[in-house]
Amino acid sequence: MLTWVAKQNVSPEELHIVMEATGIYHEQAVMALVDAGVMVSIVNPVQVKDFGRELAQVRKHSSRK
Repeated sequence: MLTWVAKQNVSPEELHIVMEATGIYHEQAVMALVDAGVMVSIVNPVQVKDFGRELAQVRKHSSRK
């Protein structure tokens, strides 16, 4: 990922990556990104799912007149 970012002429310090917590599986990626200077936020997958549901409800209700 960092190689791709460098090809886009973006520095790691300009990034803010948001990842879902996946047990221990996300930890290596987080460590590598933080070591490279990237800001990383870990979010609860349930909260992400609930947020998506709320967005869908808002869109559904806001399109009605």
